Amino acid sequence: MSTPLIELNEASKHYLDTSFSLSLDPGKTVLITGANGVGKTTLIHLLLGYTKPNKGDIKRRAKQISYVPEHITLPSFVTALTYMKTIAGIRKLEFKEDLITRFNVPMFKSIRTLSKGNQRKLALCAALLGRPDLVILDEPLDGLDEAAKALLAIIIEEKMKEGIAFVIATHDTSVFESLASETYAL
Repeated sequence: MSTPLIELNEASKHYLDTSFSLSLDPGKTVLITGANGVGKTTLIHLLLGYTKPNKGDIKRRAKQISYVPEHITLPSFVTALTYMKTIAGIRKLEFKEDLITRFNVPMFKSIRTLSKGNQRKLALCAALLGRPDLVILDEPLDGLDEAAKALLAIIIEEKMKEGIAFVIATHDTSVFESLASETYAL
């Protein structure tokens, strides 16, 4: 049995009426669902280490975590290709065009001219660069058309086979249900 990448044991924040217990192994996907305001973002922030629990504990063993927030902000005046090459350079990775090509993101257009869907796809491509241990996606379907949603599910399945784990917070679980090892309903 593999060592969990992240473990939460009754982790909670004083402003929520709930605590979180979760264990995530390599190559697994956990879906987080629930209405607005029930703690999905708080749970993500606990996983990322952006906030510390008031009670309980968290053990993080993941060395590299990629994150795509619900509301993305990308640099406006560079091209999609320049952005991806910059992210690859920061992470000391060789840039490969496979993801950006599969998602059909216009590589030579300035990011500010891209549609909301193409900006989302670009952020997803950046998060999936290389081989992170864990990818956390908050409402990743926002702005995506049906073809891009289906492609994202295929890519996540491929990455899971490589041992990459996913935490996906979404209102639309139908795209990811077949991939989920656990659904965490808040």
